[in-house]
Amino acid sequence: MNIKTAEHQLLEAKTLLEQARDLLGGSAVTDEQRAEAAALRERAAKIKRDADLMREIERQAKAILLPEDGALLSRRDAPSGFASFGAFVEAVVEAKSGGPRDPRLTWLARDPEEIKAQGGRERKALSGTAGASGGFLMPEAFVSGLQATMLDQSAVLPRVTVIPMSARSVVLPVLDYAQTLPEGEPRQFGGVQAFYQDEGAESEESEPKFREHTLTAHELTIYTEASNALLADSGVSLEAFLNSGMGMLGALNWKVEYKIFRGTGVGQPLGILNAPATLTVSRAAANAVGYDDLVAMDAAALPSPRLAWFASISLKAQLRTLKDDNDNLIWGEAAAGLPATLLGYPIFFTDKLPRLGTTGDLVLADFSYYLFGDRQAPTLDVSTEVNFRRNRTAYRLIHRHDGSPWMNAPLVLADTLTEVSPFVALG
Repeated sequence: MNIKTAEHQLLEAKTLLEQARDLLGGSAVTDEQRAEAAALRERAAKIKRDADLMREIERQAKAILLPEDGALLSRRDAPSGFASFGAFVEAVVEAKSGGPRDPRLTWLARDPEEIKAQGGRERKALSGTAGASGGFLMPEAFVSGLQATMLDQSAVLPRVTVIPMSARSVVLPVLDYAQTLPEGEPRQFGGVQAFYQDEGAESEESEPKFREHTLTAHELTIYTEASNALLADSGVSLEAFLNSGMGMLGALNWKVEYKIFRGTGVGQPLGILNAPATLTVSRAAANAVGYDDLVAMDAAALPSPRLAWFASISLKAQLRTLKDDNDNLIWGEAAAGLPATLLGYPIFFTDKLPRLGTTGDLVLADFSYYLFGDRQAPTLDVSTEVNFRRNRTAYRLIHRHDGSPWMNAPLVLADTLTEVSPFVALG
């Protein structure tokens, strides 16, 4: 007997009770009718008890997982209630295929009309019918794993300043250093100044100036399909397909990092190559990178121990053979396993920057000045109906975030003439 059979028995019990009600609904009820109604009620009660028991047994049976080693593991003992990401995906597939919905799944609406119907707020629905858009919230343990994997695969994300977003938009107060101060006064402190004074004299005042910096979460969506044989034959393969650096997670990570470099800020993060705070240094020779270019970029960078080079892969050959004015190779790499460096700063090659000779093919940056707003609510949704005739299942992963440099212009130093920035690009 399964849940469907139990539900049929509950319907049968309801029918018996309705028959008993009809027997007692007449104007002159006989003792025989009363006895028959009582028997119907008792029979209905027994059927309901059996059905309820069967549903509880079925629920408890589903709460037991059998790992590959054959040992029994309660779902309650597994991280976030699921033993693996693959188990979470299989629960989503079962729920979206018309099967019983796992109580551990939480639906988050995305559709604007659906959100409007919920009073203008996103709603986490623990039960009920899932809408046409949105998805099931990934359990916190897998969210943490996703973030850790993204950090491991990226040279940029570990360096940004992450801002958890508890709402779709977050307004942050940041220092406004774009103000006029006399020579000898630093602007990077937003107008706060220090003064010497005589003993007993009244202190001079200075007041910091702030402005608002807004982060608004944008949806990054990944949609892909896989044959149902993948799900049926190997949960491990499915998990690798969805949750690895070469699967959906890898694609998500690549796009996020690409937009941190090159995003327009319209419906997506604002990348440093399009940010007003970025300084561009003109290269000495077209389609080339020279030693003087590196020196000029270093001079334009806001001094920081967190500076690092980020170079297009197309620059690798030139940079490895680059020489200074004394004809010495300047590429510093590890005979003893140390990271590669240029002018003392670590260097990372990436395919997210434009090709050699294009503005932004080489960047010197301190990404701690880049704010990355993490909405912290990735969702996964599954559809078995889109390509039903082809026996394929569609998967949609949504991650919401925003990002931009918090500086809105290069910083003018205390000499009132020199401009520096935490983001310097070769033009």
